[in-house]
Amino acid sequence: MTVVKKIFVIILIMMMIVFSSHYLFANNDNYADYSVDTDISAPSTSSLMSNRYTQEETYEETTNPYVTLDGYAYLGKNDTSNIELYVDFDDLSFRVVALDSGYVWGSSFDYDYFDP
Repeated sequence: MTVVKKIFVIILIMMMIVFSSHYLFANNDNYADYSVDTDISAPSTSSLMSNRYTQEETYEETTNPYVTLDGYAYLGKNDTSNIELYVDFDDLSFRVVALDSGYVWGSSFDYDYFDP
């Protein structure tokens, strides 16, 4: 086929796709009803004071028992953020210790807790 015939066939196929999709989707009368109900009132003050919408924050220190520093080498400390970085050179996973709280973040965790 020549180049002109290939272009003509491509244009013809594109026109068939456009017309068939218009026929299938544009004539659909099953549109969703997007009406907005404006008769809804705001919640009362007493319900906003309850724990239904909010609850009092607790600022307990937490620990992460699935992330430990066993097998990790000390890499450095950032005095600005007050964190320390540890790395395991075998799998290149790392641990970040927040020195303020002692919490340990990890890029991998101990999978033993899956086993009963």
